[in-house]
Amino acid sequence: MLNDAFRSQTLGRISRARVVQAAKKASNVLVATLKSNGMIIKILLVLSFVVPFSILYVLDPGLFQATWIGRTFYIFFLWLVVLEMILNWDNLENSRLKEMISVRTTLFVTVLLLPTLYVVWANFLGGNVMIRNFLLQKNMPWSDALLMRIPVEYLVFTLFFVMMVVLAYGFSGLKNFSAAALFLGIVGTLYAVDTTYHGTFTPFQILVPATTTLSAFGLRLMGYKTIVTVGSDAANGTYPVLIATSPTHTASFGIAWACSGIESLLIFTAVAVLFLMASDLRWFYKVSCFVVGALITYTINILRIMYIFVIQLSGGSYVEFHNYYGPLISVLWITSYPLIIMGIQALSASIKLKRGAKEPNFN
Repeated sequence: MLNDAFRSQTLGRISRARVVQAAKKASNVLVATLKSNGMIIKILLVLSFVVPFSILYVLDPGLFQATWIGRTFYIFFLWLVVLEMILNWDNLENSRLKEMISVRTTLFVTVLLLPTLYVVWANFLGGNVMIRNFLLQKNMPWSDALLMRIPVEYLVFTLFFVMMVVLAYGFSGLKNFSAAALFLGIVGTLYAVDTTYHGTFTPFQILVPATTTLSAFGLRLMGYKTIVTVGSDAANGTYPVLIATSPTHTASFGIAWACSGIESLLIFTAVAVLFLMASDLRWFYKVSCFVVGALITYTINILRIMYIFVIQLSGGSYVEFHNYYGPLISVLWITSYPLIIMGIQALSASIKLKRGAKEPNFN
């Protein structure tokens, strides 16, 4: 009996020792993985947003088909995150998460769950209703208070993303994901400004007259007659109204700051400047790339406005193009610009290599 009890205790100790040893080995393997290539951290950063974005898509697919105060830009945010991971792969090899059991690692794992927890709280536990009721108490109109959940969502996700990056790589790691973070934050801020002030936010009105004039000029070149007048209302204040006529139809639209191209230029500036600063191009070429890119961005917006008028003057419906495809073209251009910069860098390197090969060797 004593031998059996002793044998049982011994086997139990051996089993516990093996479990502890196996756990330590697994922990060491995971830590080694984190230290060696950081692949797990990169995957977790993406998954932490893929999951809540997927839940939001199931709840309301229509908002992922809206580019203004919608969720289409979440897809471009993920694109920028992955792109910056690829561009800064070597810089992201070593993280600050050196131990599996530590305060920093625990906080990182917790923050990874926050985007999903926020979506659950906002959409299933009354969070969006709380936000709406709070804004109604501040005398915000009902429709704006209801819509504000989208800008708040963008800004909250921006905060969570910054927290993840800081915990994983430190504050210096923010430069490796600066374009993605700024893109998400700027979009959320623009949505919040438009929902709160509509067209009355004076600093953003600076491009409206020029945009209206250039759009009218372009339509006149196409053979349409144009007139620019002034309109006003309580929500948008005073704004220019462009009227274009064809032999059979008339189109009239007020142009506020959200249509003037200021939002696309702000997003372009955030994305382009950060990538250009990290590139190996000379300052002259960096400035040239930025100016050319900004002009193209602004031109795309003018062409978008002109096409809306052309659709209306042709008897078609402009709503789908205005709400989705038009802004989508601008953002596709902006988020593709880093690839263009990379192509310029590759072309520059290739030219330098060819020039070096042609130079005579006197050694």
